[in-house]
Amino acid sequence: MELNDLDREILGEVTADPFASNAAVAKKLGIATSMVSGRLKAMQRKNISQVLAVLDLDHMNQSFCFVYIQTRGRSIEEIACEIAKLRMTLMVNELSNDSYDLLVLLRFNDVHSLRSSLFDDLAKIQGVRNWSITTVVDVPVFRSEYLTFGNQYRPMEVAQNIDYLSDDIPHGMCDEIDLQIIAHLQQNAHQSINNVARKLGIKPSTARYRINRLKSEDILRFLRVIDNSSIGIHCSAVFEINAEIPHVKRIVDVLHDKPWLPQLFLCAGRTTMIGLVLAKDISEVLRIKRDEIMSTKGIVSANVIFMNRNFKNDYRWAQVSR
Repeated sequence: MELNDLDREILGEVTADPFASNAAVAKKLGIATSMVSGRLKAMQRKNISQVLAVLDLDHMNQSFCFVYIQTRGRSIEEIACEIAKLRMTLMVNELSNDSYDLLVLLRFNDVHSLRSSLFDDLAKIQGVRNWSITTVVDVPVFRSEYLTFGNQYRPMEVAQNIDYLSDDIPHGMCDEIDLQIIAHLQQNAHQSINNVARKLGIKPSTARYRINRLKSEDILRFLRVIDNSSIGIHCSAVFEINAEIPHVKRIVDVLHDKPWLPQLFLCAGRTTMIGLVLAKDISEVLRIKRDEIMSTKGIVSANVIFMNRNFKNDYRWAQVSR
């Protein structure tokens, strides 16, 4: 199923307000309610899209970095699965054409929590040989609809998530009921407010008020993600872009609306920028590098690393550009 412009408009409206009725979306777009419900049902039948409830990393004073890991002595799968169990890892991917075997996206609160994650957790995993770290300082491009989403994604159990949230969310930002609401929505953001209220033993009006407050205070955001393979995207790659610093802002402006670039990170470390690129196949990725990346003034080099197997995506968190 190919998404057309109308599909994307519908997805945009229900992402902004996942609890909006089909009639409200139809009125906003000036189309029939039956068309909205029909297109959404078609996408759900094909398992193309899903709504996720996420916490904003920036609002929670969380930073993150890319950790490139070399391995030895154990299978990559065994090591990756063990890394995926670590609480602070957001993403774990196998790399197919680099001197490093795994790419890990790691969140942290401060330099002390980063040190703990690296040397108390990662370093103790048998088979981790070496690493290279690139810290993210800004996310000028973030299009949630193209987050990598597939059948490997499993939401966290509510009870475990509440335990984690109580430690992760800054003190005084949320009370116990807020944490329960967030945990239930992170397990299933499609459920109705009435369903959430019934599980918590509160009035639906109370649940709606609290959800709206969490949204208005930028604590909780709703994102719609797409199963890329369902729309013909079968290749994902990391572009390490080295650029002349005076040209960085202009490069970001040039790349900002490229359909193949769902996420772009400004970095401090082994590269100036990291772009996550999605394409139909390898040849398309190489064309993007040759015709679009390297033709951009100010870009010195672009190293392409293909991502193979994915072992973790923690969609409880996201960095949403302002």
